[in-house]
Amino acid sequence: MADSMVVIPSFTIEVRDPFLDALIALVSEPHGSITADHASQVTREWWDEHDDGPSCDELFIAMFEPDDWCSVIRDPSRTLADREEQTTLLRSWLVQYWARVGAISYVAGHDSVVRPGHRPARVG
Repeated sequence: MADSMVVIPSFTIEVRDPFLDALIALVSEPHGSITADHASQVTREWWDEHDDGPSCDELFIAMFEPDDWCSVIRDPSRTLADREEQTTLLRSWLVQYWARVGAISYVAGHDSVVRPGHRPARVG
């Protein structure tokens, strides 16, 4: 058996994507745990105050300021419609990430409100 090394080229992106950069920043550690815990906390507080869960839009409005992501994520190469579509995709990925880690409970296409997850938010 030969002792040869297998070389696999790394994944590269030709052009930087500001929306992908924002998503990676929000889910990479330590930000991933912090934003997941914040989503959990906001969802629990929303339920305590309203006796019902927030919609995904209401969750994002309560979590992030400003809520106009297109004004925060600079991407002049895309049209406004494309940026809004990318924002929708980014937000969908975040909700699914938070649900997957247990911070919230939400099933896309089924749920109309976000419920608290099974993982308690960290304190401190």
